[in-house]
Amino acid sequence: MKKVMIFILLLFLPVFVNASTISINFECPQVVNKGEVLSCNVTLNQSGGVKEISGSFNYNGLTFNSFAKNGSYSSSSVNSSGFKFTNDSGFSSKTLLGTLKLNVPSNALDNSSYNVSIKNLKGKDLNGNEIVGANQIKNVRIASQNSNLSKLSVTGSTISFDPNTLVYDIETEIETVSITATAADVRAKVSGIGMKHLNYGLNKYDIVVTAESGNTKTYVLNITRKDTRSNDATLSSLKVTGSTFTFEPETLIYNIEVNSSEVSIIATATNKKAKITGAGIKTLGYGLNKYDIVVTAENGETKTYVLNITRNGEKSNKVYLSKLEIEGLPFTFTPETLTYNLETSLDKINIIATAADSNAVVTGTGSKKLSSYGTNVFKIVVTIDNKYTNVYTLNINRIDDRPGAVYLSKLEVDGIPFNFAPNILNYNLRTNLNEINITATASTDGATITGSGLKELSSGQNLFEIKVSKGDSSRTYKLYILKSGNGVSGETTPEPSDESEEGPQLSDLYVAGSTIEFDPDKHEYSVDTYLETANVVAKSDDNDVTVNCENGSKLNIGNNTCEVEVKDKDGVTAKYKININRKVNNNNNKDNSGKVETNNAEVKNIVIKDHEFSFNKDIYSYDLKTDYKRLDITVIPKEMSTAVIIKGNHDLIDGSKITITSIALDGAFNTYVINIVNEKVEEEIVQPKVKTLDLMQIIVLGIELLIILILLIKLLFGRNK
Repeated sequence: MKKVMIFILLLFLPVFVNASTISINFECPQVVNKGEVLSCNVTLNQSGGVKEISGSFNYNGLTFNSFAKNGSYSSSSVNSSGFKFTNDSGFSSKTLLGTLKLNVPSNALDNSSYNVSIKNLKGKDLNGNEIVGANQIKNVRIASQNSNLSKLSVTGSTISFDPNTLVYDIETEIETVSITATAADVRAKVSGIGMKHLNYGLNKYDIVVTAESGNTKTYVLNITRKDTRSNDATLSSLKVTGSTFTFEPETLIYNIEVNSSEVSIIATATNKKAKITGAGIKTLGYGLNKYDIVVTAENGETKTYVLNITRNGEKSNKVYLSKLEIEGLPFTFTPETLTYNLETSLDKINIIATAADSNAVVTGTGSKKLSSYGTNVFKIVVTIDNKYTNVYTLNINRIDDRPGAVYLSKLEVDGIPFNFAPNILNYNLRTNLNEINITATASTDGATITGSGLKELSSGQNLFEIKVSKGDSSRTYKLYILKSGNGVSGETTPEPSDESEEGPQLSDLYVAGSTIEFDPDKHEYSVDTYLETANVVAKSDDNDVTVNCENGSKLNIGNNTCEVEVKDKDGVTAKYKININRKVNNNNNKDNSGKVETNNAEVKNIVIKDHEFSFNKDIYSYDLKTDYKRLDITVIPKEMSTAVIIKGNHDLIDGSKITITSIALDGAFNTYVINIVNEKVEEEIVQPKVKTLDLMQIIVLGIELLIILILLIKLLFGRNK
């Protein structure tokens, strides 16, 4: 009985069969170009010990080039028909035998296929027993060289498209077009398509088709946007207070005489979209005073009206300085120029002046202390006979170059636009408002600001001082505001509209190199950028839009302000403000030419805080489960100049859509949509995994159970006997 039980237990021990096996891993590319050399790696996989391996090649339609064997063997034989290798010490479990190279015909047809195989795979184990392996067959397709387009279209235009015509000339009047193109071969790739913002005049776009084989073909679109903007740069009226002259829009030069020391030049453009510079209040010196009134038409053309205003007076040719100098602060002096804006870091200066007439009296010269940082004003007065006078004004800006100096980074007066600069302390403004609101921001935290807030205006000149201080550093800014019935350039400043009244709105707003979460009802934005120029794009349906930045298109390091004004057909206006913080770029984001890439709208990544979100630049719609009312979204574009605009990221509910649009400077863009799903997520029911047996284990187990059953039957009948 014990012997029987021991025998039964031995049946449960693992059964090992020690037999050698061979197989070939035949690695060939799936696609190859016509006329190229096809390379396929031949790798031996063996177990149990193998010392010899052989096989034959089959490659109908291709021609043999070579077989580059890998390593050294006891003996080897290779030709165009096959191979045989012997290694007396045995091959390793995985051995790269070599690379089979075949010539692909240069006249092979696109997308045709060739079969490459290794057959008659044989080997010998270490004991000399023969082993047989399975055949290996690979299918290789000839890559398509088709780089044609089958369709090409531009919105708003009709193209007579022919795949063999590569250049198309198109005219349009619209601002933005969509270029769509379809490759004739589904495996070809097309670049250069998408939404394009058109500049006036010629816009050239290259549509490049790259065939599967790598061949390229370029279709060129020369899109000319017709300039429908007005070229009217004339004035409809031009007036100078204290004088009478006949104005004609086509007459550009006027010679005028006045008896006053100050005049107001009032100019009105014929076209409301034209811009005027050079008008306003002017202080006159005796004799000739020349002023240029420049009108810039909507399309950029200009026309200059010249006013030669002579201030009358006896001895007017003598009430001048022949010399005006400041020690340590050189500048160009001309006797007829009465105002000079200068800058220095000195704390004191010495003013030297000589009158043209020996009988004239000059006052205001000598040693002067620059008592405050910013603008210090000095008047040099020339007088003859206590009757005739000329005044030279020196506006000297003392630069605060001390470490930790405090100043204002922002100073605004609601309803009175002006160009603010932190180092300019005095401003002369004009309005017809009854009250104003002064807002100011310090350059550093912890600074104290006094003098801002709501102010009432009385008729005539009003002076408001805004002081910023921290520790022993302080600056005082002065606003000289003249309240009168006439606005700047002869236009009356409108009274502020009722805040409850809905005004015109922007439909789009973005800044190159920045991210904005745009909401038409939000009128102030703060953005960061590394770019040197301000590229602000603002759009409004059926409303006029004007963008003005404090330094034009140039951005200073630190804070810069741009203002967007929207005006509807009834003259109602609304303003949007963008605070652009230009950062110092320490990264090498430039190519060898030093120019930043500006034509790529590609997004590298989108990160949503506290959420699992896997971004793929080729997937444009996502479903996101969340109960957040607003998401913390970070968009990382590929190019530093790409603008990003996010819409719909507020008051999120089930079904809300957030759009993220990346826009390159050339108008190309990508739009990604996040569909919000706000519902309870049911817990996933995890089914227990059932361990399964493979076929060999099932067979062995069945045999063992059958033997046990037979032994039990014999044991049972043996006892009965």
